[in-house]
Amino acid sequence: MAAGMAFGFRLHTSVIGALGAFGLILAWGFALSWLMAFLGVSLRSAETVQTAGFLLVMPLGFASSIFAPASTMPGWLQAFVKVNPVTVVADAARGLMVGGPVAGPLLKSALWLAGLTAVSWILTLRRYRARA
Repeated sequence: MAAGMAFGFRLHTSVIGALGAFGLILAWGFALSWLMAFLGVSLRSAETVQTAGFLLVMPLGFASSIFAPASTMPGWLQAFVKVNPVTVVADAARGLMVGGPVAGPLLKSALWLAGLTAVSWILTLRRYRARA
């Protein structure tokens, strides 16, 4: 956030909104960490884990509304972008920091985060116990 402020980003809502966005982004990182932990206990080498993680996260990042609005993308891509969890989390964080819709994206984000964390956590623990 400090880097964004240094590059000219200005908060348009409130400190509470910024803290909420920061918490949401931390929760997203926590959810992804469980997914990466699952890859870590499932694959044989660090290089394979790194490659699989990149192949999973890269399309989610680039096929989202982080860099461009979904409405500017081809119709076939818009369908995926609108349900992409990165888009949902980014839209919620954007709404919390610069204004705009918050309730819908925040609810969808909570559902994605809870689902991704729960499924990844269960799969990671099962795989870890099976290896032990």
